[in-house]
Amino acid sequence: MAEVEVGALSLRLEAQAFNSLAELLQEAAARLAVFSAAKSQSQFTTSIKNVH
Repeated sequence: MAEVEVGALSLRLEAQAFNSLAELLQEAAARLAVFSAAKSQSQFTTSIKNVH
C-alpha cells in the first residue's frame, strides 16, 4: 500500500495500481507530445503559406 498526495488529492493504492497509473500517465504524456508537435507543425505550415 502506498499513498501519494497532490494538493487536495490523496491516493492510497496498491503498488500494482500505482504501476498501472504510471503507465497510463506516461502514455497520456506521449500522446500529448505527439499532438503538440503536430499542432506546432500545422501552425508553422500555415504561417509559411501566408508569407508573400
